[in-house]
Amino acid sequence: ARHLQQSDARIHTIIERLLSTLDTPSADIQQAVSACIAPLVFQFKQKVGDYLGILMEKLLNPTVASSMRKGAAWGIAGLVKGYGISALSEFDIIRNLIEAAEDKKEPKRRESVGFCFQYLSESLGKFFEPYVIEILPNILKNLGDAVPEVRDATARATKAIMAHTTGYGVKKLIPV
Repeated sequence: ARHLQQSDARIHTIIERLLSTLDTPSADIQQAVSACIAPLVFQFKQKVGDYLGILMEKLLNPTVASSMRKGAAWGIAGLVKGYGISALSEFDIIRNLIEAAEDKKEPKRRESVGFCFQYLSESLGKFFEPYVIEILPNILKNLGDAVPEVRDATARATKAIMAHTTGYGVKKLIPV
């Protein structure tokens, strides 16, 4: 798909298949699809917002299975990596995730936020660091959540974030 022209209709077919493959309940496949989507984003940059909207809807839908929500989180991470870090603010991803993290009634939405933060951190590495200060209060709150699944997802996200945090980032996080 990287070698096709941007006007080629097969690109959208390939992307649709990759996005539908994210529903596979295998973390390795989901991570591989995320890595495959990132370099293709330049081919369909005008439709990234639509794809991110679909994936956010799936991620934050509490009726969807956990493996499919994880796949949606990997898809978001791949699209953001391919589009660039500006996608987080341009498409209001961080704001939507923070709102979902504050949803008191639905623990599956809070759990999904943990998935997304973890996979964004793993995918973007140190480039996700500027957003960590913004999301840190929600992470700390969800680490003490009453639901064990939310705590576990948030703990995994915290480990991924701290694994990719630089020394400068740690200095900025300690006061917070």
